[in-house]
Amino acid sequence: MAPPPTHLPVPLHAPFTARRPVIIVGNLTIDDVIQPDGTSQMGTLGGNSVHAAAAALAWTREVAIVARSGTDFPVAALGRLRDAGADISGIRQVDGPTVRNWVIYEADGRRSWVYRTPRGRSAEVAPQPGDIPDAWLARRPPPVVHIAANTESPQPVRNTCRI
Repeated sequence: MAPPPTHLPVPLHAPFTARRPVIIVGNLTIDDVIQPDGTSQMGTLGGNSVHAAAAALAWTREVAIVARSGTDFPVAALGRLRDAGADISGIRQVDGPTVRNWVIYEADGRRSWVYRTPRGRSAEVAPQPGDIPDAWLARRPPPVVHIAANTESPQPVRNTCRI
């Protein structure tokens, strides 16, 4: 049996990925995280668009985020996304609060969320088709569009992206 490879067969920034920008459509949240030992990290940057963008940035340098935040979303958090290499010009601010969660991790690996904003707020801050800059979709070669788990508006966004 051959030993496992000691390197990746394709470099992380391979030519075919470097030429295809990635658009992440998802949500932004402010998370208060409670660890199993009781320690906490309050006001952390969260949301599926953040995690998906972090993964995409491992493969390509052109990653853009389409999301909505409330007026209370920390400016420093937007700076952290930009500094990591994400294009944040598709993040729209809407009146009202950003969705805030308590994320509670248990010693056995389970986690649970306690929503700290009214449930209807998720629909109000869900990205809409018009939030995606037309110039992003018109690029050649066309971008890869990742619609992060989003139960509020996936079909209209898919239609806009011609998926």
